[in-house]
Amino acid sequence: MTMTLEIHAGEIPTTELVGHEVRVDGHRIGTLGSEEYTTFAIPAGFHIVNLRLGVKSCTPIRVQGRVGQTVHLVVHQEHPGAAGLIAGGWYSLAVR
Repeated sequence: MTMTLEIHAGEIPTTELVGHEVRVDGHRIGTLGSEEYTTFAIPAGFHIVNLRLGVKSCTPIRVQGRVGQTVHLVVHQEHPGAAGLIAGGWYSLAVR
């Protein structure tokens, strides 16, 4: 019983997101490619989602989806300064 997780690059050029790991509940489920939208089938329910590239990762976001539902996330550019780079990275996810 699955739901769909759709990640939209938003205003960020997809070339900047290529290779970022998509992590759900701490597990790598795939990577972002050069497409504007990337989708993943995951078990329905509550999940923690984040993006990671090397040691940088975005702040995790909590999502919930029912069987057959699509949860739409969009990537946003962040400008956190030096402290934010250490703690969170350059991007954030938001429910669309």
